[in-house]
Amino acid sequence: MKRINNVTELERNMKVNGYWYSNVKKDLRVIVLAIANLGHIYVESMDRRKQTLSITTEHGSILCYLNKK
Repeated sequence: MKRINNVTELERNMKVNGYWYSNVKKDLRVIVLAIANLGHIYVESMDRRKQTLSITTEHGSILCYLNKK
């Protein structure tokens, strides 16, 4: 799991590795609120060949998923 501190860092990694939000409006809102409240989120390693990756809190609660484009 990789620790992410802001949305810009997350989206930069997503674009490079070919991932994007499942539901942009809902997912982005959840991620921004989580970062604002918790300070960071965690994302599965994007170097895998998985179709779907999860974005979680420090305690493992899944916030949303990223899909391979």
